Amino acid sequence: MVLFGLAGVLFIMSKARHGLLGPILAGLLFLIGWRAADRHTRTTGWLARFSFEGTEFQYVYTKAPNRGMALVTIDGSPRGIIDLYDPQIVWLVRSVFGGLKAGPHRAEIQVLGRHDSASSGDFIDIDALVL
Repeated sequence: MVLFGLAGVLFIMSKARHGLLGPILAGLLFLIGWRAADRHTRTTGWLARFSFEGTEFQYVYTKAPNRGMALVTIDGSPRGIIDLYDPQIVWLVRSVFGGLKAGPHRAEIQVLGRHDSASSGDFIDIDALVL
C-alpha cells in the first residue's frame, strides 16, 4: 500500500487488494500546517499523523540543501530522527521503520525546527508513505 500526494490531496494505492482507492478519508491521515502543493513545511512542531496496519512503514522524502530534521514516532514511542539535509537534491530517499508487531499502529512525522549546520533551512517533506 502506498500513500502519495497530488496537489495536496493524499491518496492510497494498494495493487494487491484495492487498486487506487482515492482520497484518504475518516482520519486515516491528516497533515497539520503542511503546504498543500508540495507537502512540505518548516514550522516547528507541525506534523503528519496517520494510522496503518502491519509490521512496518516506509517514509519517502527528498534530501536537499534547505532541509531540516524530523522526528518519527510510532505508537507514542520515538523511533528516530531523520536528517533530510544533503548538499545535492536526492529524490525518493526511504527510511524504513520495521520490527513492529502485526496489527494497527499510529505514526507521526514531526518537524523539529533543527537542521545540519550546512543546511539553509528546516524544511521537511513527505513524498510518499509505503504501508
